[in-house]
Parts: sequence; C-alpha cells; structure tokens
Amino acid sequence: MVTVYCLPNRTLPPGRTLDASTAPEVMTYLGLAAPESSHLCLASYHFKSVFLESIKVNKLDIAMECKQWLLLVAALCLGSVCSQNRRHPPYACQCLMDVQARKRCDSTSAGITAEQCTEKGCCFDATVPDVPWCFKPSGERASLRYAKRMTEPQARVDCGYQGITRKRCKRIGCCFDRKASDTSMCFYPPVNEVSQHCVMDMSAREDCGYPGITAEECQGRGCCFNSYVVSTRWCFYPTSVTGPPKMCGMAPNKRVGCGFPGISADECLKKGCCFEHHQYAQNVPWCFEPLARQGNFSL
Repeated sequence: MVTVYCLPNRTLPPGRTLDASTAPEVMTYLGLAAPESSHLCLASYHFKSVFLESIKVNKLDIAMECKQWLLLVAALCLGSVCSQNRRHPPYACQCLMDVQARKRCDSTSAGITAEQCTEKGCCFDATVPDVPWCFKPSGERASLRYAKRMTEPQARVDCGYQGITRKRCKRIGCCFDRKASDTSMCFYPPVNEVSQHCVMDMSAREDCGYPGITAEECQGRGCCFNSYVVSTRWCFYPTSVTGPPKMCGMAPNKRVGCGFPGISADECLKKGCCFEHHQYAQNVPWCFEPLARQGNFSL
C-alpha cells in the first residue's frame, strides 16, 4: 500500500520541508492522522499564486485540493516504482500468432538480443526470417485459439505429466487448455518444420553454446534457440543430434535423484539424466532419472 501526502508547501511548519522524517510531525501539525505505513510517496507542490490568494488555507481546503491531485500524484508515484522493476518475460503460450501478424516490440527492437527483448515483456522468436523477432505478445487466450487452429487435439504433443497445474504448465513453456481431456490439457506449442527437432522437455535440453549466445550464432551451430523458459538452457542440441528426447516430464515429488548434491547441469546431462534448476522443495532433486530409466512410463 502506498500513502501519498499532497500538502501545499505553505502549510508546513516554518523552516521545515516535507520528507520521510518530517511527515509524522507535519500530519500532527495539521491535525491529521499520523501515517502508519513505512512505504511513503511524499508529494509537495506549489499552487498558482493567484489561486492561493483566493482561498483560505485550512484543513477543508487541503482535503479538497488532495482530492483533485491524489490520483495524479499516486499514478506518478506508482509509475515510478513499476518502471524500476523488470517485466516478467512472456510465456510461450502468450506469443503464438501468424508471423505476419507480429507487431514489433518498439522502435529499438531491430538487432535486439533475446534477453533484452524479454526484459521488455516482449516475445522473441528467431526461427522465421524477414519478420520481427522481438514482438508484442498476443495474450494467452489468442495464443490458445491459434494453437487449437494449428494443431488438432489428437495431434498435440503432451507436455509435463498427468494432473499438472496451469501455472506449472506455463512455466515450463507449454500451453494449457482447461477444456481438453485430462491427458492433453498441457501440450507443446505448435512449431514450424524448422523447429520439429527442438520439441523436448526443458529438463532434457543439452547446452549448445554459452551464456548470452545470440540466436543467430546458436542457429549457425545447427542448434535450437528458445528463450521462453528463463531458468533453463536457451541454446540446445536438437533431437536429430542427441537422439530421442529423454522422458523428463514427471511430477516433482516423483523424481529419483541422479548424481550428487551440487551437480552441474552439464555433469547431470552427461550421465543421461534430466536437470531443472528450480527449487520446488528442499528434498526435490534438480538432477533426476528420466522415466525410461525408472521403468515407469505412465505417471
């Protein structure tokens, strides 16, 4: 909660200014309730001299002036707070649309990196030439409609595991359809022919590059580039190189640990295991056995 104090400077005690340390004293001086919140957005401003001469400065006048300025000051304050925070990168199923319908994120998006693009809250996809790579998201509903139009329900590639939640499904880069049967509620977004070999659980991605690698360089290595999941490898080998993808889609509480505490992603994947850098609970391993090795193909 943000508290805004919109008090004319002329109402302050002599020689005092309005700031975080003097706000309680000023409020008491004016006979107003003292602030309770430690999160303050203090605003003081000068009114036009002609207007000030025509009114009497008292508590009623102050209240009336506050009503007129409160929304404006609060909006400016909150806008300043929000602008300091990075926007959450959009999920994969917020960015699906016909490539010709893409709208450039902003005037500076030409030559932008995936990290810079997603920090702006925009989508990044470098698999199609001659269209914007950094573009505005279409939204979850529009993306789901596009996915349904492009992929028949029976042709969907299941993502995750039975009973997966919508939040978890989105976080691992997939689409969630509440109206579908339980087995296909969570599914991989439709891809073009170029990306067919890039469809795999994010926990099975084997690194093909280095931190900060560009989409162009990654694709120049013959690898896949997908930046929709923040906590995993964006540049990774396709299944045409690694072979059939490991079956890593399982509920966190079903995981069987692989390796040792503190094992790196590269060490884990070299052992033929799955790796997800996300702490669900203290006893859930980041490096874990794929389903095939557990002899369990149906959770």
